[in-house]
Amino acid sequence: GSGVMVLQMTLGFFFFIIVIFVVCALVNSLCSCFFSNDESITWISCYLCCMKIPISSWHSSHRASCLGKHKAVLMRHPLEQKLVTRCGKCSGFLRRWTSYRIKRMEGNNTF
Repeated sequence: GSGVMVLQMTLGFFFFIIVIFVVCALVNSLCSCFFSNDESITWISCYLCCMKIPISSWHSSHRASCLGKHKAVLMRHPLEQKLVTRCGKCSGFLRRWTSYRIKRMEGNNTF
């Protein structure tokens, strides 16, 4: 009767979910095989000096030395004291990045 029908519908539903899960796993596996990108990101665009900086030297040396060299450029970008969001590292105010640049760089004019 109706109990068997409910059981069949429940089993059918679980079978459907399992099939969807397997299909998604296969698609994910195929996509990662065909579209894998062995290249990893090794540099960061410095928006202050417009240079590509190796990630290995970004925090250890570049940020402080670049600020020392280009502090006048940084000061041309006003602090946004009305923003609720602050710097995640120092809780300082963020700056409104203007279109002023030392030079144009591909991917460096997005703010």
